[in-house]
Amino acid sequence: MTIKTRKKVLFIVISSRNDISRDNFLALQMPEIDLLAQADIKTIDYYDQPNKSIIYWQKVNQLIEQYYDDYDGFIIIKEPDSLIFAAIATQTALIKNSKPIIFTTAPFQDGGFSFMKGIYQVGLRTNIINSLQLISTGIPETMIVYGQKVIVANKTKKKSMNELNAFLSVDDHYLAEIDFQVQLKSAFAKNQNNMKMINKFCQDFNILYLHPGFIWSDYRFILQKSKALIIKSNRQRGLTKHDYQYLQKYFSNKPIIIFNKLGLLNDDLPANYILVNKMTWEEIVVRTMWCLAQTNEPKKFKRLFVKQ
Repeated sequence: MTIKTRKKVLFIVISSRNDISRDNFLALQMPEIDLLAQADIKTIDYYDQPNKSIIYWQKVNQLIEQYYDDYDGFIIIKEPDSLIFAAIATQTALIKNSKPIIFTTAPFQDGGFSFMKGIYQVGLRTNIINSLQLISTGIPETMIVYGQKVIVANKTKKKSMNELNAFLSVDDHYLAEIDFQVQLKSAFAKNQNNMKMINKFCQDFNILYLHPGFIWSDYRFILQKSKALIIKSNRQRGLTKHDYQYLQKYFSNKPIIIFNKLGLLNDDLPANYILVNKMTWEEIVVRTMWCLAQTNEPKKFKRLFVKQ
């Protein structure tokens, strides 16, 4: 491994521990850190509650925005659970970005991250070293680094933390692979040093799964209170005529996102419908929350959702 010049890197650690500092986290576990980077650290309290996710998403984004001009790149370290959601939240909020923003993790044991490798596991030390190598390339992307794999945030899927490749690409496309040196898989253009962020999310939506025996009238109250709706459907035709009629009656003026991997729906969908079959589930949820914070008018929502 060779890092020609020490880059300025801000580590952002999201953790339920409140005693993390540069000395007892990075310097203690990785004495060589000062040879690899000019590293600083900020911490964010982790709330292990689904309705608190937006809080730490926004805090991460606020730190990136606040210190954007001061550092060459950012490494965000978080416990494995919902890492992909957090990475996509930053990727979505960043309208313009010219720097490497990396999310990584490691098995979480005895109240802390495992820095060293275990059997069939990658330690945090390896992921940090690989992330620092990647920052030296200047690749302007929000990504997840785990082991040798570098994946765009919204193209990432999680397997088991007991595997060396705990995170993989959904389409087998990787930004880079790291094995003593960075091997970029595609060219990228270095943008001017600019950044634009819209750090707003709204969780006033609901998710309905059209399971066998689903009865619309049981969810009428949910439809009335929601600003948007995500429908998971595995039916061959997506929605039935009865489904359309009920939604038209009670939800015709709000965005409806239909997640149907079969991709079979009527061609002539109402203007407030959005069919998605190629996004990850995490991206659908985060993108819905981001778009809904900007507008709940169906046409504007749809333009934002598709454009993003």
